[in-house]
Amino acid sequence: MKPTVLFKEKQGFKQWWIWAILITINLIFCIGIVQQIIFGQPFGNNPMSDTGLLLFSLAFAIFTVLMARVTLTTLIAPEGIYVKPPFFRKYKFYKWSDIKTFSVRQYNPLREFGGCGIRYGSGGTAYNMYGQYGLQLELNGQEKVLIGTNRQDELENVLKQIKPLG
Repeated sequence: MKPTVLFKEKQGFKQWWIWAILITINLIFCIGIVQQIIFGQPFGNNPMSDTGLLLFSLAFAIFTVLMARVTLTTLIAPEGIYVKPPFFRKYKFYKWSDIKTFSVRQYNPLREFGGCGIRYGSGGTAYNMYGQYGLQLELNGQEKVLIGTNRQDELENVLKQIKPLG
């Protein structure tokens, strides 16, 4: 049975420099394939075999597609908060009764957690893709969880309407 969803956010990689690097590398491989396989001229000073070039190009293209599909999904429902971090198949679920406090706050991913992604540190566990706002949870067992968001105003409004802990 699917939960009633009051708020849903999907985040992917939006850092322009990551995409610039991935696209540039894919273009270099395409040039290499055209030069070496189609025109028969070795690509580079120490060229790979044709098979190696094709396989490596294909592997990097698949990696780029996977990066485009990586998402962090957050759902707020009447029964709690669902989070599906990148590369996870199932949602992590936090029941309202297990949450001591929550708030939307500004943070510095690099300084507080060492960067973006799934991070574990002295500040607890962080699930973030980019940006500088997150939903901070403090669980009853004192564990802290931060879930990144780029729709902080909308998230705050939904949380005020729910008032599950009040």
